[in-house]
Amino acid sequence: MSPGSCIVQLQVLPFKARTYTPACTYPFTTFRIPSPGKAGPLEFVYLEDFHDGRYLDEQDDVETYSHLWARLTGAALDPVASREYLLREADNYV
Repeated sequence: MSPGSCIVQLQVLPFKARTYTPACTYPFTTFRIPSPGKAGPLEFVYLEDFHDGRYLDEQDDVETYSHLWARLTGAALDPVASREYLLREADNYV
């Protein structure tokens, strides 16, 4: 991969997936920024709701949202199945 490029991976989460948790109510983003030395990587979670955004940097919070993300991606279709699903659905709108 060349510098400045990125990879985007889509995974479809079916409505019938059993992943509900109150933390899924609003979007969240988990950040891990490499940092040399003793400080280690910078890790935090950004939460956004209707009228506010918050940054959480406590280790427990980061671990909670990391586990939530793992649960969501585990319940979602894998990238190949997601692509096939999206292509089938796109055919319905052509």
